[in-house]
Amino acid sequence: MKLMFLTPHAVAGIVIAAKIQNPFLAIILAFFSHFVLDAIPHWTTSITNLLRDKKAFVVLLIDSFLSLGLGLFFAFREGFSTSKFWLILICAGMAILPDAMRIPFYFFHCRSRFFQGWENIHISIDQDVRRNTLFFGKKTFGILTQMLAILLLFWLLLS
Repeated sequence: MKLMFLTPHAVAGIVIAAKIQNPFLAIILAFFSHFVLDAIPHWTTSITNLLRDKKAFVVLLIDSFLSLGLGLFFAFREGFSTSKFWLILICAGMAILPDAMRIPFYFFHCRSRFFQGWENIHISIDQDVRRNTLFFGKKTFGILTQMLAILLLFWLLLS
């Protein structure tokens, strides 16, 4: 099982928070943006490798800190005492939440109907889409699509 890097998801949440005026709608859209991005062909390390492979774990840590740093940077640009500050952080978190909800399934072996169902939904969007594309298994192209997604999102954010 693989997951897209967290940074594109966090940036999507930041963009949505910055551009959507209705906070409730922004939070909902940020959550569902995760699945839109996962439907784009991409590559990353397997989540099951994170505890076995030091390099994969370091990449995840860097990705996590980059996502957090970007969220904080753009939130503080809005000003700490503004509602936009919190909306940016919440939307960035909501855009990452679908991957975070997989942690109990893989690391704590929670196989309840909820977590099994959640995993099935996530796989149907992420893994099944990727298996049917020419990028599947192609690291360079898969990372390139994520970089292009980030660039497009930054363009939207700054325009």
